[in-house]
Amino acid sequence: MKRLFLLTIIIGSLGIHMLKAQCTPTPFSGSSLISPDTSIGIAQAVETQAYQQIIRVRIPADTNYNGAVIPIDSAGIDSITGVPSSFSWVSNSANNYWPGDTFGCVLVQGTPLVGDAGVYSLSIHISVNALGTSMPYSFQYDFVVLDASHVGIDLAKSNEFQLFQNFPNPFARSTQIRYYAPKASVFHFSVFDIVGNVIEDKRIESKKGNNSIQFAKGNLPAGIYIYELASENKVIRKRMLIK
Repeated sequence: MKRLFLLTIIIGSLGIHMLKAQCTPTPFSGSSLISPDTSIGIAQAVETQAYQQIIRVRIPADTNYNGAVIPIDSAGIDSITGVPSSFSWVSNSANNYWPGDTFGCVLVQGTPLVGDAGVYSLSIHISVNALGTSMPYSFQYDFVVLDASHVGIDLAKSNEFQLFQNFPNPFARSTQIRYYAPKASVFHFSVFDIVGNVIEDKRIESKKGNNSIQFAKGNLPAGIYIYELASENKVIRKRMLIK
């Protein structure tokens, strides 16, 4: 039953909103049934800013149900309710279902309208088909649309690299760090604890315009941390707080 519940989370998270082009399923490693994992979550959207995210899914070959291991014939999305009208969703499957023991993906895209800001309780309604029986499940997922003025994004005329305050801040699970790149380039992203120990250090390929980094708390203790983003000629640091 536990694996079946995880399957629900998987398909739930993928379903949020989407467009009319398909994504390409890509196998991923680890025990998670979804990538990015639900503990990290998907990126937040911002009013008037184009939004897109691919969520990849693993459909298990079988699951435990009432103490028995049963094969999964297929699993998929029946409907999604509670989404902003400015978003749509589409999967790589013609009927939004995947066979057991396969990988799938969902492409999320939209441009939030002014007035769309808020936290939405998305209800994803799915079915898992096994042994000739269809088992319905629902999953709730918070999807955040930020007010552009609230996060300080006004980049239309900017020609300089800018790093913005993470949101939410403080955070308990994950946070989004947004930045603006005046051209497609490589940045160096680092996170340090308050005494300077390196927590994360990686290179990031960035497109021209708005970009974002999703940072997960993981096993880090509560406290103040420093995040840093460096271009070839500029370094910006800001503080974030894990609660």
